[in-house]
Amino acid sequence: MAKGPKTVYYCTDCGNETIKWQGRCPACGAWNTIVEHVEKPGPKNTPKQS
Repeated sequence: MAKGPKTVYYCTDCGNETIKWQGRCPACGAWNTIVEHVEKPGPKNTPKQS
């Protein structure tokens, strides 16, 4: 099964990254600073040609 894009959430004030959205950043305590970021999957590993 292929994996889809990875969704992470990060604080715009301190940059702390979490796996779920929260109203308050657990690292710096700022409210409403968590934003969603979807990471696109990278290229598949392909053998290098020599």
